[in-house]
Amino acid sequence: MDTLDKYLKIAKKAVIRPGEGDIEEKILKRLSNINDKDEKLLDDNFLDYLKKTNSRPYLISEDLKNNPGKYLMLSAAAAIFFVLIFVIARNASKKNSS
Repeated sequence: MDTLDKYLKIAKKAVIRPGEGDIEEKILKRLSNINDKDEKLLDDNFLDYLKKTNSRPYLISEDLKNNPGKYLMLSAAAAIFFVLIFVIARNASKKNSS
């Protein structure tokens, strides 16, 4: 597992420019000094893991797990905002109908 962690750290630090081709394949090409026995770690499962960890839903779910208070405060602020808009609209319609 330490070897896999080492390669994941390298993959996270790699700067890959977007363009044609598969980003996961570009990351694998950037990984250097791979031993023959470690090369079997970097198979399709590793590519699937990279795709999963680079996907938006996964990143958002991880952020939600790590910072639940931030999303709670954002949802509370949005709810208060919509309640205020509703109250203001209701009061404005009452004044206009009078």
